[in-house]
Amino acid sequence: YATFLQTHNFHPNERSKIRFLSNPNLSYVMTRYRQNHDYWHVLTGLPPTVLGELALKWVELIQTGLPLAALSATGGTAVGVTSNMMLSRREREVLWEVYFPWAMRVGNGMGENALMCTYYEEELETDLGVLRERMGIEVAPCVDV
Repeated sequence: YATFLQTHNFHPNERSKIRFLSNPNLSYVMTRYRQNHDYWHVLTGLPPTVLGELALKWVELIQTGLPLAALSATGGTAVGVTSNMMLSRREREVLWEVYFPWAMRVGNGMGENALMCTYYEEELETDLGVLRERMGIEVAPCVDV
């Protein structure tokens, strides 16, 4: 996780604060959703690229059912599929032929809400392969695009 953050020049505290949610419980859920996102990149092996984000959003949607994940997965995919500015033709093919089926397998293969119900801070010393196996996460296929 630390290597991922350092490699991509990310910091966990850079996420913007949750606004427009007056319910503290919902605000907490959304805060954890944002905090956990980079852990999910590490677990799935997906890079923080447009293609990687779209693939991860499909897993998130299946796992969480959150409207934000639904909007990101469907809206982002629709724009990515119809616009050469976001995804190349090859990337669009990879999204539909490789990553979408993979996301369906992974999202449905994990326990219900496994992504959101894991306390990742307590797993930092756990071997990545062991954690993936325990959570039922298949690493994303590595495809040249």
